[in-house]
Amino acid sequence: MIASPQERYSIKVKICFSLIVLFIALLPRVVQLNQYLGPDEMAQWGRSNRFLLALLNFDWAGTHMNDDTGNLTLMWLESGGVTVRYLWQQLQGQNSSLRETIPLNRPIEKLADARLILAVVNSLLILLTFWGVTHLFNGSVGFIAALLIALDPFFLSESRMLRSEALYTAFMGLTVIVFLLYIKQRHWMFLGLSGMLAGLAISSKISGLFLLAFIPLSLTIHSLIQIGYQLKARQNGRSIIKQWLVAHGVWGVCCALTMFLLWPALWVRAWNILQSTLRIVEYSGLEGKKDEQFFMGGLWDNLPTTYYLAVIPFRTTPLVMIGVLLLLVGLLIWAYHSFYKNRPPIDVQMNLDRPLSEKPNPQEKSNNFLTNYNDIFSILTLIAYIGLYTLLFSLAANKTDRYILVTLWTLDILAGIGLVWSINWIVRYWHKSIQQATFATITGVVILWQGYLVAQIHPYYTAYYNPWLGGHENVAEMFQLGYGAGVKQIMTYLNQKPNSTKIRVVCGTNEPRCAQIFHGDTWQRRTLNSVNGRWVLADYIMIYITQKQRELYPPGIVEYLERQPAEQVALVNGLPYAWLYQAPQADNYGHAADLTGVGTILGYNMTMPEELQANDEVTLHVWWQNRGTQEKTLVAQVIDLAGYVWVELPLMPYSGFEMAQQQDHQIVESTGKITLPLGMSTGEYFLRFAFRLAEEPDMLLWFEIPLEETNFMIEAAPPETGVATAQNSINVEVAEGLTLIGHDLTQTTAQSGQEIWLPLIWQTTATIDRDYVILIRLVGTDNTEAAFWLGRPVQSSQSTNSWQAGQIIKDPWHLTLPAEIELGSYEWELALFDADTKEELNRLSLGTLELLEADQ
Repeated sequence: MIASPQERYSIKVKICFSLIVLFIALLPRVVQLNQYLGPDEMAQWGRSNRFLLALLNFDWAGTHMNDDTGNLTLMWLESGGVTVRYLWQQLQGQNSSLRETIPLNRPIEKLADARLILAVVNSLLILLTFWGVTHLFNGSVGFIAALLIALDPFFLSESRMLRSEALYTAFMGLTVIVFLLYIKQRHWMFLGLSGMLAGLAISSKISGLFLLAFIPLSLTIHSLIQIGYQLKARQNGRSIIKQWLVAHGVWGVCCALTMFLLWPALWVRAWNILQSTLRIVEYSGLEGKKDEQFFMGGLWDNLPTTYYLAVIPFRTTPLVMIGVLLLLVGLLIWAYHSFYKNRPPIDVQMNLDRPLSEKPNPQEKSNNFLTNYNDIFSILTLIAYIGLYTLLFSLAANKTDRYILVTLWTLDILAGIGLVWSINWIVRYWHKSIQQATFATITGVVILWQGYLVAQIHPYYTAYYNPWLGGHENVAEMFQLGYGAGVKQIMTYLNQKPNSTKIRVVCGTNEPRCAQIFHGDTWQRRTLNSVNGRWVLADYIMIYITQKQRELYPPGIVEYLERQPAEQVALVNGLPYAWLYQAPQADNYGHAADLTGVGTILGYNMTMPEELQANDEVTLHVWWQNRGTQEKTLVAQVIDLAGYVWVELPLMPYSGFEMAQQQDHQIVESTGKITLPLGMSTGEYFLRFAFRLAEEPDMLLWFEIPLEETNFMIEAAPPETGVATAQNSINVEVAEGLTLIGHDLTQTTAQSGQEIWLPLIWQTTATIDRDYVILIRLVGTDNTEAAFWLGRPVQSSQSTNSWQAGQIIKDPWHLTLPAEIELGSYEWELALFDADTKEELNRLSLGTLELLEADQ
């Protein structure tokens, strides 16, 4: 049959409008697809990879991801995308297998490829929506509604991501649209197609089970209306009841068959799928997320039932608000004429009197669709769909803004109806050319206005909020923001720095969002959240808006970082989403050494000469976190392997941190300069930190930091100049070129079993070429030896024949008094022997010691 010129023109117009819809849908969805990672994308990508591997292994049970139920459409599409890329590589002559084509490591360079298939399919679903709404209402409504959906910023954001939210939304909406086409045209094809779409929706997200109640309910209401009119006309309604039963069966079978074919795991483990589904429903409906969510300036364990009533107007656009409002006005006019004037402006009998098997006469279709029963029923059904869906998810425990995308998608269609109806009503008596120009104008308004909103926030469409309700500036105090937008700006900034591969950055959001972009070393967010203090070792710290709103960062750390201006701020739609701060860059880790209720050492730096020796100055810079409000002083000591304290120094807070060291959980920076005392020999030494409380000044509370983490070496020889002093002066030349200056033992009383440090101080006047052995005795009044200690100087680590002229050596002896020693007065005695000849060269007294009775 040859088509008439008018029919050919009509086909060309439909093709032209279809191409326009497809182009506008595709354009913002396929450009810059690798900008950032959204929530759950890496997990979904991993599921898709495991799904394809299971298919290749014919492991049907393995296609069920135990950590989720649904996402089948997403996994099939991703598998198809990988297969297409594999076939393309084969055409290019690459000899790789299909398994090798699967991006198991999920690099961000492949993210655009993975997202592309979803962007294209979601664009095609918008085209299907255009066709469906066109057949349900008219071409004008279908076109405007499709444009509103294509340029809906929130739907656009989801239809570009590796998530099933947009697929699910489109399948849900198309299920209802095609079902309404069945109601209008009485064609079984539409009923079966609606059931298939419902199966796709449930396979995309388990919350699609909502359709199993909504479609039968809508079908029942429509059938009751039909029965009512037939009874009024004194006709038998049995045929409608039969039709109602058959329709349920057809729709349900098509839905179940689609789900069964899509879920290979159902073929072998249907019971496990059912149990998993019930767990997901229970979690979403009753349990909800375990972490707190930010809403209206506060944190909620479970978001209130009013959450979506606040989200919907903020996530929609001004044009959609206008269209919905105009539609409501039209419905009020219809209701006024129907119930008040008792003169309904719709011809109810036009469709109800026709037998169910009879197709409608195309000539009866009216452009003024609000004078048609099917149009009114369709509109009210869509409104009920929005209301019931929103109510159900408002009562559910698990809430987040993207879960209400189904409502926003349907509002776009209703807005298209309202805009077209209002324009048609205004221009109904005008010339046809003016009507066409008016439609072209509204089309331009939709494209330009919606397009402007989209262009403003490209490619971060999740950052959109209705400008008529305060826009993006006010939502930071109302809604939880983030979703990954802004991370790339910060990571790109770091990648441009010299030696960026060596930079260590703490990623203040989900770590893959940073690691996939940044070339250097990325640390997880929990580095900030935990008490281990490793964040002080990093070079940079990125704070992200989502975690900041939810107070997931310890407030003391945030306040500490905000003492300095951010080096870089990522702005999205004019609002800061991420802040980059320079980290302390501590050289040494404090191992989060903690004194409960007092403080925690996080890290420290030691600034010292490259060749360290005695009398050099060492600057300490310590980062610690205050615990409690006690007045305290941080103390640093330098000790040797034997535990002798060579020097002790109080560390004072930097300017601006004076109050922080008395405020709970505040980060404090303290500093001090230690001068290494004369007499320190070459060897290994260690830092030790302690707190001295103001209320107990004689007590030190020590931090347990592993000694191997605090060590440093004195490698240079001791200086050959300097004046040696001792608290107890002796100044006796005990051998040629060797003088005992004295000792620093100030203790004159002790108890049996007590440990005593006896620091001897030597100075050479010439190079010593003999190896001396030192004997220290504790002698009673009757000249009997109560105890003795024998060895070489400095814990037997220094032989005297290595000492140079002019050298000062401090020689601490760690002496433990015998437990059975008698009480009384004793004399310290020192003797010097030649190690080779055993000849005693000198003997002299060092002082006295009184042994007292041990405390009970």
